[in-house]
Amino acid sequence: MRASHLPAQPVPYGRSEQLARAAVASREALASLYMAHAPQLYRYFWAHTGSASLAEDLVSETFLSAIRTLHTYRAERGSFNAWLFGIARRKLARYVSEVNGPLQVADLPTDALPDDAALHLDERIDLWQAVSELEGCDREVLALKFGAGLTYPEIAQVTGLRPGHVGVLLYRALQRLRARLAGGEGGHA
Repeated sequence: MRASHLPAQPVPYGRSEQLARAAVASREALASLYMAHAPQLYRYFWAHTGSASLAEDLVSETFLSAIRTLHTYRAERGSFNAWLFGIARRKLARYVSEVNGPLQVADLPTDALPDDAALHLDERIDLWQAVSELEGCDREVLALKFGAGLTYPEIAQVTGLRPGHVGVLLYRALQRLRARLAGGEGGHA
């Protein structure tokens, strides 16, 4: 799954919840869930790893776990998207712990970068480097918001934070990212 083949818009709220209920018994609904959410998951994992193949593997592992535990999903507890990204965060955390620490980007391969006509290659590399130098919490809220396209309430549900606090963290992460891109350190405020 390459980034250039991914739809840009997240799934409308409610549609995933209906598909999740149907997917327990229907392969077609399960396939629809995958097609609807795999692009968001891919962007989330790519934002953390910088590797297309690793992002694809983590998407597959996340969906396998989701399929196994789909019967435990309850719409009244929150959105399907947030439930799925809770699984994704655990998969990513497990992977990071297995490689003994935070993911580092030494030489970012250009074929791993998502297609984006607005950014030139050198700007994309600078952006990736700046994001990779941010603290884990900053990278996480940026990946959930801009990589996965989650809403503040969904990010709050996934991370266990209050929605208002998500907004504050996102604002501060963007400020630090801007400072890094401008050449400053962008330390914690």
